[in-house]
Amino acid sequence: MGRVLFFLGMASVINFSLPIFGQAIPYQSSPRQQRVFPPNQAWGVQPRQTIPKTPVPHGGTTRVLPDGRVVTITPFTAEQKRQIRQREAQRKRIKKIREREIAQQEPNTILYPRLAGEFEKQKAILLSVSDWQPYHYPVLSQLVEKTRGHANLLILFNDRNQYDGKPQLPGLIKQLAKQTNNDFSHVRFLKFNLNTVWLRDFGPLVAETESGGSMAMNFFYDTVRPLDDDFPEAWSKLTNTTHNHVPWTLQGGNLSANGYGLAITTTRLFEDNRLYRPGKTFQEDEQYVRRRVMKYCNIKELLVLKPLENEATRHVDMFATFLAPNLVLVAQVDPRYDPQNARILDWNAQYLSQVKLDHRPLRVERIWIPPRQGEHWTPYTNIILTDKLVLLPTYQSDPPKYVKAAVQTYRKLLPKHQVKTIDMTSMKKLGGSLHCLSCSLPAFADLPQGLLTFEEASKDSGM
Repeated sequence: MGRVLFFLGMASVINFSLPIFGQAIPYQSSPRQQRVFPPNQAWGVQPRQTIPKTPVPHGGTTRVLPDGRVVTITPFTAEQKRQIRQREAQRKRIKKIREREIAQQEPNTILYPRLAGEFEKQKAILLSVSDWQPYHYPVLSQLVEKTRGHANLLILFNDRNQYDGKPQLPGLIKQLAKQTNNDFSHVRFLKFNLNTVWLRDFGPLVAETESGGSMAMNFFYDTVRPLDDDFPEAWSKLTNTTHNHVPWTLQGGNLSANGYGLAITTTRLFEDNRLYRPGKTFQEDEQYVRRRVMKYCNIKELLVLKPLENEATRHVDMFATFLAPNLVLVAQVDPRYDPQNARILDWNAQYLSQVKLDHRPLRVERIWIPPRQGEHWTPYTNIILTDKLVLLPTYQSDPPKYVKAAVQTYRKLLPKHQVKTIDMTSMKKLGGSLHCLSCSLPAFADLPQGLLTFEEASKDSGM
């Protein structure tokens, strides 16, 4: 915030940049007054002269200017002093008003409700197969197989397939039954009609309450997908938990929290919640949106990063993720193939490295990702992270050296975790990846009644 310094009626101008929302925003007060010199006298040419002051009556002094003019400098009158005091009092009043406004964007001090980090202990991973085509089921089979012994899966299914109108549960059970390992003790099923499979974006953002229970944050999602948009509220009713309606748009894939009040997002937050308030600048509107989202989510600090260019979602999980409260992983791309996004990712990493946690810099690590193919990416940060397990999305088009390097990066940063890959080739052109399909249910989350085991689901489907 620029400071205007008052010098006896003449304002001096400060022009600098403030790092607001992850970018330098120019701030400029009133234009600086220009100094006027006599004709035929160039700037800085005349030697500096020391002109003595001559006392005049009533306490004033005279000064002879370089052009020969004589000016009289008199002290402030009582009225002038009164006006100066009034201006100073007005300045202080304005300062207090601004301080009250700024106080609204300062970090929240209360701990609850608390958004958990995805690296914390989880009760289950929530998945949906609502609009999946048959050729996507191998992805689900891999998830069932590779989470066995590590995490519980809760699979939501529709009454009927959207592509042929047939009951969905029999086909789902038939596909899973093809696995050689028939242990499905970690899998549960729940009938719930949804529009799409992208649970990360519209699913309940579950926060921990002070009593140890859970609260579902419900952001506005998409009017053309009403079932998806209504799901968080419906989930609250199913689990008999608190529901917090948030009148802003924020997809879950565009918010990553560290569990201690720090979160990251991208500038898509402002694109989805664009305001046009009379007399306000875009920067002021963005500040307002950021403050309100922080209040609703009880986030102490929300860092706004630059999204990738030529990437459809513009979500933060396509290039960054928290692996621990003080550890964030940021993607890195070869500048020879994509110089623009290489600069964006380097800027984001540098910006995050300047953040302080308990007076210590936030630890930032990098992971190489393959160059994009048109608008299609391999986001090695778009992972499912659960109890001692990292599920890493890969595509058959990925160069083996990138896959190997990504696995080694996670093994180095999370030595106690197992790292397993999931082939997401069938979903590459859909714009989302592994993290986008899932919704994390932390250990404190409540589960709905009426969940079906694999055996019960098989019986209900007539298998």
